[in-house]
This record gives sequence, C-alpha cells and structure tokens, in this order.
Amino acid sequence: MWRALADRHGAQVTCPIYTGYHLRTVAEVACEAVGRVIDAQVPLARKLPCGLEFIRARRREESLSP
Repeated sequence: MWRALADRHGAQVTCPIYTGYHLRTVAEVACEAVGRVIDAQVPLARKLPCGLEFIRARRREESLSP
C-alpha cells in the first residue's frame, strides 16, 4: 500500500507515521469546516483530540438533523 502511494505521487518512499499524522490533521480541519464528524468506529477517531464520546454525541445530533 505504501509503495503504491509513493509510486502514484512520484515519491521514492512514504512514511506511515507522517501519513497518519497528516490524515489526522485533515480530519480535524474537515470536522471543523463541515461541522460533521467521522464514524466513531474508524480507527482514526481514537486519535482525534475531541475524543470518542464527542464523536458519538455529534453523530447522535446529526441523526436528528434533517
């Protein structure tokens, strides 16, 4: 998977640590910008500073919204 990612973007290698770090940053910004949250079952959710309970609460709120 990491090799394919590197090849697709013309890089020699990729780093799963930095990829995960930046995915978290993107998820946080997207959450703030869109006002929606990811599924609490996604592994990335455990790494977000807002916490799983916040995510679960927001998901419940979203299900009540039109």
